[in-house]
Amino acid sequence: MIRLLDRTLSTLEYGRETITGNKLAELVTLLSRAGADWVEIPVEAYRLMGTVPDDVKAILRVHHGEEAAEFPGFDYYISRFGEETGDLRFIHEIQVNDVKEIELLKRFQHFKYICVTGLDDLLLWPYAREMKKLMALFGKNMWFCPENDYHCATALALEWIAQGGRNVGVSFMGLGGYAAFEEVSLGIRIAFRQKSGADLTLLPRILALLSEMAPVKVASNKAVLGSRIFTVESGVHADGLVKNPSVYEPYPPQWVGKERKIVLGKHWADARSGSRQKNREWSSATRKPPCSWKRSETGALRRKGACRKPSSCYCSRRWPGMKPRRFIVDTTLRDGEQSAGIVFTVEEKVRLAALMDQCGIYQIEAGIPAVGRVEKEAITRILAIRKNAKISVWNRMNAEDIRHSMECCPDIIHIGVPVSYVQIYTKLRKNKRWLENELLRCVDLARSAGFDVTVGFEDASRADISFMASLMKQLETYGVLYVRFADTVGVLTPGRTADSIKNLLDYTGMPLEIHVHNDLGMAVANSLEAAKAGALYVDCTIQGLGERAGNCDFQKFVAVGERIFDLGIKREAAAELLREFSGVMRMEMVE
Repeated sequence: MIRLLDRTLSTLEYGRETITGNKLAELVTLLSRAGADWVEIPVEAYRLMGTVPDDVKAILRVHHGEEAAEFPGFDYYISRFGEETGDLRFIHEIQVNDVKEIELLKRFQHFKYICVTGLDDLLLWPYAREMKKLMALFGKNMWFCPENDYHCATALALEWIAQGGRNVGVSFMGLGGYAAFEEVSLGIRIAFRQKSGADLTLLPRILALLSEMAPVKVASNKAVLGSRIFTVESGVHADGLVKNPSVYEPYPPQWVGKERKIVLGKHWADARSGSRQKNREWSSATRKPPCSWKRSETGALRRKGACRKPSSCYCSRRWPGMKPRRFIVDTTLRDGEQSAGIVFTVEEKVRLAALMDQCGIYQIEAGIPAVGRVEKEAITRILAIRKNAKISVWNRMNAEDIRHSMECCPDIIHIGVPVSYVQIYTKLRKNKRWLENELLRCVDLARSAGFDVTVGFEDASRADISFMASLMKQLETYGVLYVRFADTVGVLTPGRTADSIKNLLDYTGMPLEIHVHNDLGMAVANSLEAAKAGALYVDCTIQGLGERAGNCDFQKFVAVGERIFDLGIKREAAAELLREFSGVMRMEMVE
């Protein structure tokens, strides 16, 4: 049985006049109804409340063991100091700051109840092995409370459960630097099919009540709680949502007390004006190729001196002691701009792309040419000013989209293809055979014109591995550089991410790119685990911008990933990029 210990009350500052006993009692009750099996109540809060509400299981947080005797009647007491007093059940909290310190915990084995707090760097190591060590030391009576310095606390909490642990410490919104209660609770329901009775519709009320007591700011794309995570712009995904919401949503918005909204897209007018223009046929036989290209012996266009394999063909080779190389693919200008309310001007896109190029980002996904004239202008100008980064453009599995992209002459044409059952049969209303034929036809169109091609497997986290492996083998014969594995609805955990990447690499050996969403607060952790499993390319956006709860945050991933990988990022230029980005935002990320 999975048990959650909520520590929200222990993170509050009790000198505030806004914190009253009645509010604390209501907060404790709401947290319990929303899925907290135990609520940690510090002595300061208990004195204000006077009593614990009915039907709430409480653990009293005391400063030392002797203080526990002053407050009888609690099932458990928790503290970082002191020994058991009398017959009281005492949970000893131990701060562990580094994985290497786990070996030192043997001296605490005589304690019956233990809470291990910290271990924020656990995901940088073989975490399953280290978690098994903890379980061997302390058994089922151990509570694990991971901290969030490396933005992986929610992922670590769920992986602890996946490895057989049952007691997890959390806090609402991750206050105090812990795993976020709402993310872990929802993750347990989705990943482990447990805690279905928890009333997560209370989350907005908990947030409102907490905001009355403390200065709480919530990003509009905050996982589970953000005000805009279910606001969708009309465009490439709206049609799928109308047909079947599960195509692009990890869970129904009603689960967490929210509603879905579809708003008019920012590119609507430009797309309509473009559609009125007469379609122009593009032929590699008649159109003059770019001056940097030449025809091969087969007649296909290729860049002069271009390698048939991507740069990943050498990235696994390194001198002993050097960090393995991984490549950042920034998709802020494409996936990031698909966020409702986000729009960049052409000038802003060009400026941001120039800064991305300067800071060492390997590839910039510059946009979707099929959107219209303004988008094409931005892409063309980005191509003109870049110095090192590769420029890619995104396309639906559609020949007309690809012809639009050819007009921009990008380095890479990326083709997105739905691969899960729900997307193929519900959104496309086709079958796998049709999808294979259409995909290969689109790839051949771009390849025969001499363009490098990558393919994105949309909703790969819910797709059949054998089907994806079969597609990859066919794509490799067509000269596709690498495949993007997309967790489109953000439901992966680190363990499942690693298994999927390893399985596909074992089947095909074809280079992989990881693209994850942050719906359960695990985008950074899943991206890191995919890179550890062998994915060479990692998709990020600035400030985690993206649809719903966003994508993997560039700054956060670099901060963690640089500890074990060579990402090729220049810190000073990256800092300037973040400052510039903050200045061009069209929407306040915090409301």
